[in-house]
Amino acid sequence: MEELYLNRTPMVFGGEPGGGEDLGFRVIGVPFDSTASYVPGARFGPSAVREASASLEFYSFRSDVDLDRYRIPDLGDVAVVHGDAEETVKRVRAVVEGLASKGLKPAVLGGEHTVSIGSIQALGQTHHDLAVLVLDAHLDLRENYLGYRYSHASAMRRVGERLGFSRLYYLGVRAASGEEVSFARQRGIPFITPAQLRRLGLREVLRRLQRFVEGRPFYISIDMDVFDPAYAPGVGTPEPDGLEPWLVLDLISTLTRSEGFVGMDVVETNPLVDPGRATAALAARLVLEALAGYAKHALR
Repeated sequence: MEELYLNRTPMVFGGEPGGGEDLGFRVIGVPFDSTASYVPGARFGPSAVREASASLEFYSFRSDVDLDRYRIPDLGDVAVVHGDAEETVKRVRAVVEGLASKGLKPAVLGGEHTVSIGSIQALGQTHHDLAVLVLDAHLDLRENYLGYRYSHASAMRRVGERLGFSRLYYLGVRAASGEEVSFARQRGIPFITPAQLRRLGLREVLRRLQRFVEGRPFYISIDMDVFDPAYAPGVGTPEPDGLEPWLVLDLISTLTRSEGFVGMDVVETNPLVDPGRATAALAARLVLEALAGYAKHALR
């Protein structure tokens, strides 16, 4: 079924096919942004991140791993249906279910955050105790937004309804409606704001996240607006007072050194408002550091 929904136009993450050992991850793009409510253009994100990856070196100093030694196949883009978020989510879910049935893990390039619903729900079918770390400026917990239940502003509401809201843990949240905050607190969804992170410190935040995912499979969903716009201006809904790249890269590099790491997405890169392609380059580096962390685990 997953073959039906994949556009087989040749795509390359990193500029050229890698060789050596297969890490078990597959890159897929989801060029969809039909529910964008502020600055559209995230549908061009997957191609921009791929292009940026071609200019990056594949050696990770954080993990002391050379990713050029590994195969990271890029399967191309999901054949999205522009204007139909629910059908697009269904197609993403089918593609990821197909990968999971073969023991493979997704590295999804978005596209708006709505596309994460399909990927996470698919892995929730395979891993019944799946935990989800959400790095995002927004909670995305609205019941619907502008009349749509499948929207970038309600993505994690749909995820939580399927997996259970206790499976979510947020980092970097600083923009939400009062209703969303009340909803999160009522359901015991933990979240750490940038202000709280600065008070707690990186070590304590890392300890809390590791404790949350310990002993179970986990997925990492990164909305690029989790970063301060000074570092990642190319997003659909920028929000001041965000996180710094070094901090997130350190967290991701450490967290992914685990067999429990079963998938990720990096969404909301908008190259139409990304001077110098800074956001696309950062998105590509996030994927590389996550995979390098996982490779470090595999080398043990």
